[in-house]
Amino acid sequence: MERTITSRSKQAGFALIASVFLIVVMGLAAVFMVRFSGTIATEQSQMIVAQRAKQAATAGIEYGIYQVANGTCDPSTVVSIPAYSQLSITVDCTKNNFFGVDNLFAVSANASYGTLGDPDYVWRRFQVTLEY
Repeated sequence: MERTITSRSKQAGFALIASVFLIVVMGLAAVFMVRFSGTIATEQSQMIVAQRAKQAATAGIEYGIYQVANGTCDPSTVVSIPAYSQLSITVDCTKNNFFGVDNLFAVSANASYGTLGDPDYVWRRFQVTLEY
């Protein structure tokens, strides 16, 4: 009687390699999605703070115009607005004489969040010139 030795199929173990590869690919995809969603959340947060700083600077300009209309023009005023308590708002006003016009006022407003150099630092500045 002749014995025949059969060898294993050449495809034996392929399922293990394919499953490990699939697990690694799925893990990398999950890491990418987590990082990407974190980046999007950070960008959205910074856009919201930037919009609030823009609105606070606009409110500062309106405050400066109100002060000029009431006859005061303070060189530098720190404004406290409850709706923008996280922001630092400074309004500057200077009276200028330009070609014989006595009542020219330059009003500027700065609104900032955080400190310079921080990743979430935001700064907005608006300036208007008034003749009153």
